[in-house]
Amino acid sequence: MSKEASFRLILPLAAALVAAACSHQRPTPEAMLKQGAAQMRSVIREAVTDSARRDQLLERADRLERDLAAYAAEYEAFIDRLHRANRGYDTPPEQIKAIFTQFEEKRQASRAQLLELHFQIRGLTSEEERKHIARAEIQMLEAIGALPPGSQAKKGD
Repeated sequence: MSKEASFRLILPLAAALVAAACSHQRPTPEAMLKQGAAQMRSVIREAVTDSARRDQLLERADRLERDLAAYAAEYEAFIDRLHRANRGYDTPPEQIKAIFTQFEEKRQASRAQLLELHFQIRGLTSEEERKHIARAEIQMLEAIGALPPGSQAKKGD
């Protein structure tokens, strides 16, 4: 078989492998958050039979998703500001400290909001409902990297 004939056979195979590899790329953090939040809402719909509490829990799950997305955007903005400041040779240390201080304030506010939502969700659920919803919440947080993988297993579920 000539080299040209070999290339004609190998080229489509190589193209197929590249296409397959590209189609198996890891989803973006935003997509993972949307998927995790959708899963959490699905669990809420299945686990909670009382429609009033279910609606309240779904609203809080929506807020949890929005707050996590907002925090991710704040973190990206922090990283961008830090990179820009670090590129400037003459950037004063006070400016870098101010960037960190501003982000720390936002981080603490976001943490407080997320904890409040978590405890509101807990307060609206029975022990049995909480088991299912907490598992979905932990899986979502692990998927987006907010918790290390296996956090749920470490606590014995």
